[in-house]
Amino acid sequence: MLDPLTCLSIACSVMQMISFSHEVTSIVKRIKKDGTADPQLREHADNLSKSSEGLEQYLQSCDLKHLPKNQADLREIASKCLETSKEIQSKMDKIDSSRGVVFRALKLKWRKGDFEKLEQDMRTYQDTMQTHILVHLCNQNDAATLEQEAEFQKLDGILQKFIRAYVQGQSQLRNLISDEFWATQALISAANEATNRQIEAESHKTREHVTTTQAATDSRRDQQVQRQQLLDGLYDRDMNARRNQIEKRHTDTFSWVFSEEIQRPWDSFTEWLSSKDSIYWISGKAGSGKSTLMKFLIGDKRTSQYLYKWAPDCSIYSHFIWNSGTRIQGSILGLLRSLLYQIFDANEDILVHILRKWPKFSRNKNPEDWSRDDLEEILFQSLSLHQKGVCIFLDGLDEIDPRDGPFDLLHLVRRISSIPKNSGLKLCASSRPEASFIQGLTTYPKLRLQDLTKHDVEVYAKDFLQTKCTLNLSGIDERQFTNEVVNKANGVFLWVSLALKSLQRGITNGDDPTTLMERLRALPSELGKLYEEMLKRLGDDQDLYSMEAAMLFNIFIHF
Repeated sequence: MLDPLTCLSIACSVMQMISFSHEVTSIVKRIKKDGTADPQLREHADNLSKSSEGLEQYLQSCDLKHLPKNQADLREIASKCLETSKEIQSKMDKIDSSRGVVFRALKLKWRKGDFEKLEQDMRTYQDTMQTHILVHLCNQNDAATLEQEAEFQKLDGILQKFIRAYVQGQSQLRNLISDEFWATQALISAANEATNRQIEAESHKTREHVTTTQAATDSRRDQQVQRQQLLDGLYDRDMNARRNQIEKRHTDTFSWVFSEEIQRPWDSFTEWLSSKDSIYWISGKAGSGKSTLMKFLIGDKRTSQYLYKWAPDCSIYSHFIWNSGTRIQGSILGLLRSLLYQIFDANEDILVHILRKWPKFSRNKNPEDWSRDDLEEILFQSLSLHQKGVCIFLDGLDEIDPRDGPFDLLHLVRRISSIPKNSGLKLCASSRPEASFIQGLTTYPKLRLQDLTKHDVEVYAKDFLQTKCTLNLSGIDERQFTNEVVNKANGVFLWVSLALKSLQRGITNGDDPTTLMERLRALPSELGKLYEEMLKRLGDDQDLYSMEAAMLFNIFIHF
C-alpha cells in the first residue's frame, strides 16, 4: 500500500504529463490548420519526454504490489498515460524543426483519426483522475499533515505547489498545477536532470562494483591456479608409500604409551604432549616397532586430546623417511616437500602469503624446480605463520640418505623446533640409538622402545601360539614357552616374528613340543645371527634363496 505522499507524487506527475500533452496537441492542431511553424513545439515535446522518464522511474522505484483498488487504478492510469505519451514522442521524433518539413511531416504522420484518438485518450485520463481516483487517494487533512512535515521542503517545487493548492481547497486537477505551470518548467527540467545525474552516478557505482567483483573473481581464479600448480610441484606419488606399508599394531600393544598410572622408566609421552617442551625422541633397536608406534601415535585420538591441553586445535604433520624406497623418500628434500605439501594443502592463507612474498615460486611446476635452500626458507616461514599449534612426527631419522647425512638432518630438526612461534611447535622423532642421534637427542625427553615392549611381545606371542599354531602343547608349560620367546626377543618385534615363523615351520615338519622348545632355545638372540641361522636351514637351496631372503629381511627390518 502506498502512502499519501507517494500517491500525490504519482498524481502530480501524471497531470504534468497530461498538461504537456495538451500543449503539444494544441500546437500540432494549429500547425495543421494554418501551416505556421511554432518554435515551442520541440520545447514542449522535450518537456513531455522528460516528464515521461520521471514518471517511469518513479513507478519502477515504488513497491506497487498488493495495492488497494483506488491505488491500483492510479497505477493503471499512470501506465496508460505513459504509454500514450511515448506514442506522441515517437511521432514527434520523426518531425524536423524547419517549417516546410514540419508541415509535410504533420500531414503525413498525423492522420486525423490518430490525432483525435491521442487527444481523447489524454482527456479520458484527466477525467478519470478527477472523478474516480484523487478523491479516494488523499483528503485535505492528509495533505495538510504532509505540508507540515520536515521532509516537505525537500520535495521538488511543482509537487510542493500541487500539495499546497490541494490543502487550500483546489479540487480541479488541471488547476492544481496550471497556476505556476510555465513558471516552474525550469524546475521540472532541473529535477529531471538531477534525477538523470543520480541515475548516472548509481550506474557508475554499479559498473565499478561489477568491475571490482569481476577483478576479484579473476584474482581468486588465478590464485587457485597458482596454488594448485605449487602443490603439484611439491607432490610426489610415493610421498605416503612408507607410512601405508607399515602394518597396524597388534591389538592391545603400545597402549602403555598413554598410561598415566603405571610406573615408567621413561619420560612420559603424555606429559610431553601437554607441556611446552619442543622435542621428544623415540629410540629403539632395528625391528623393535618404532615405525608402527609412530603410525599409531599419529592416528590415535588420544594424541590430539593431550595436545589440546597444550594448544587447542593443534595441527599434526608427519613424514616417514625410508632409505629402502626411492631417492626422494630417503632425502631431506623429500622431507621438506612432504611437510610443505601438507601445510599448504590444509592452510590456503599461508600459501597465499608465500606466493605474495615470493611470486617466483608460482612458476615451479615440477619437483626438480625446487632447491633445498628454497624449501627450507619457505618451510620456516610457513611454520612461523601458522595460527595454530603444530606437532610434527618424523620417523626413521637413521634412514636418511648418506649423501644428506644425520648431522644435516639433526641440524634441520633443531632449527624447526626452535622456530619462533606464538602458538607453539613440537617435534617427535624416532631412530635407532646410533651414536650421532644419541649425541644430538639424548638431552630431550625420550624413551627406549625395546625396554618397554615386553608386555606387547608377550601378547603377540600368546596370540600367535593360540591362533596360528595347530600343535597340542600338552606336557609343556605354555607360560614357560611364551617367556622363552619374550626373554630372547629383548623387545624386538621382528625377532619374535622371525622366531615364531621358524617354530611354525618346525610344526609343519612334525617336531614334537620338546623338540620345538629345544629349537627355540637354540635360536640366537641377535637378529644378525638369527638371520644366518635361518639361511643355514635352507640347506641345499641356500644359494638359490639367499638373495631373495636378504631382500625380504631388508624389508622386514624396516618395520
